Amino acid sequence: MEKSDERLLLISGFAGVIGGILVFVARAVFFFGLPQDVGSYAEVLEVVADNADAFLLVLIINFLAIPFYVTLVVGLYKSLRITTLGLLGTVFLIVGTAINAVVVSTSRNLLTVATQYAQFSDSADRAVLLVVFRAMDSQAGDVFAVAILSLMIGFIIIGGAMWESGAYHKGFAFLSVIFGILILVNTIIFPFASVVGPPFTLLVNGIFDALLPAAWAIILGLKLYSLRKAKPLETMDSGTPN
Repeated sequence: MEKSDERLLLISGFAGVIGGILVFVARAVFFFGLPQDVGSYAEVLEVVADNADAFLLVLIINFLAIPFYVTLVVGLYKSLRITTLGLLGTVFLIVGTAINAVVVSTSRNLLTVATQYAQFSDSADRAVLLVVFRAMDSQAGDVFAVAILSLMIGFIIIGGAMWESGAYHKGFAFLSVIFGILILVNTIIFPFASVVGPPFTLLVNGIFDALLPAAWAIILGLKLYSLRKAKPLETMDSGTPN
């Protein structure tokens, strides 16, 4: 293996592990640092305003995880020997990650609206901000759903690419496909509830929409790290599992 390829797999492997851990941390801060028993947008505005630091921390951590995910996907694409399925899966994963970056960055505006809502005492001003918040949150939810759909398709296609590749054991391919299917099933049964919804629904969505992709990133990151000492050209061309 060339030194450049070895460095790429090394960096991509570490990136996957770090990115996955960051998402786990962000989700932990969300569930343990923010109240989950809110039932209306007015309550959400007050909760976000009262816990602005925790909300901002969640956004920052999620945003920091994005470049690590992209680095992981680039290394994964390289390890799959630039196959057609690998390319297609990589495109879906990067598009999903990019859309998620847009959602995270624009969600900062939700915090601004919530802060202004807490500062205003006039009922008319609060009513306007409430409408603005609901519209922004609904739009963010719709865009995030597209990101999740793109990532789900990417997981499944990458699983197929791994199945064809000799660099990965079939179990990795199976796991990637299963993760994608589980996210799809969750999306059908529990549509994305945005920031308002029953605590159980928010918990389930958090597990499938955030923690499964995080686990996927860590598992694949560790695999890429182990591949850095392999002989990918010989291994992948021969179809012998590593």
